[in-house]
Amino acid sequence: MQLLKGLYGIRTVGFREESGRTHTFSFTQSMLERDIFIEHISELPIQEEDDEDEEYDPEQENINDSEEEVYGGKLSVVMRENDKLYEFLLYHDVLDIDKPVLLAQTIVFLVKVIEESKPDRLISYLRELSTDPLIPHEIIGDKKFKQSAIQLIEIKLQRARELYLADQADQN
Repeated sequence: MQLLKGLYGIRTVGFREESGRTHTFSFTQSMLERDIFIEHISELPIQEEDDEDEEYDPEQENINDSEEEVYGGKLSVVMRENDKLYEFLLYHDVLDIDKPVLLAQTIVFLVKVIEESKPDRLISYLRELSTDPLIPHEIIGDKKFKQSAIQLIEIKLQRARELYLADQADQN
């Protein structure tokens, strides 16, 4: 999919957690300059190898049944605009967008919306598309939640920039 996104000038950087959760950030050069990233998170637990030599233990099975495995996916736009932070959740479900063509089409569409929108209209467009916008400066009354939201978005933006810089260093 990287080659296809490359046709549109879209770069992708990311990392995988030990849990199997994958984080990717897609962006163009102008999005990078504007501090706007499309984040895709995929929750697919790492499959453990079966140990055929291990004896069957019914009590262990009950323990494993109670542990809930998490699956799913999330797609959002994370950004800073006029010193305000935003995260626009566009997709979140127990099923990931596992078809490369659907994910690529969605990312290309979002890039076009971001790049072709006038800055004063972009927030309105993304708010319209979002299923759950997180806009810290609009949170009133709950200072702890507001501060947590700011930190979450700041960490995501910082992580995306750091991954980009590490990718640049690897290419040189």
